Amino acid sequence: MQVCAKDAGFPFRPESVTDALLIHCGEKAAIAFLATELRSDGKWHNCGVAVFRSSSVLQVRYGYPNDEAFRGHKLYEMGLKDIDIAEIENSDWLRDVIAINTKVFPDSKADFSGVLHYIFPFKESTLEVLWRQYEFEISDKSYQEIGKMLSSWVSRY
Repeated sequence: MQVCAKDAGFPFRPESVTDALLIHCGEKAAIAFLATELRSDGKWHNCGVAVFRSSSVLQVRYGYPNDEAFRGHKLYEMGLKDIDIAEIENSDWLRDVIAINTKVFPDSKADFSGVLHYIFPFKESTLEVLWRQYEFEISDKSYQEIGKMLSSWVSRY
């Protein structure tokens, strides 16, 4: 099966000059970024801060490519170039994680079904996440308030 990128279906996208606030500990991760939405005037307008939370994160990659180098992402030509927030189908990254687990734990019955691979492109970085489920909201709180709230949520065990 071929790897391909499809639109994740959110009614917003990262604001063009934003980067993500990422807080990650163990299987918990929280992501926040300035979001914009397309309005009836045909322009993108700020709509608040998109906040994602997940208690079932397998892995996170955060860093390059930035927006200028995004065309160099190996999934760019597989649909990523036309998408703001992407869900990757038939993820080779997930296949690698499964292969590593199987090599180390050959009798493992680990279930990787339902794991999603998402890519969030930002101004100076790209965030990729493997997670089973997540919740999100658009918040009107400040980054400072959201950072405190998410830090507290991630560190609670």
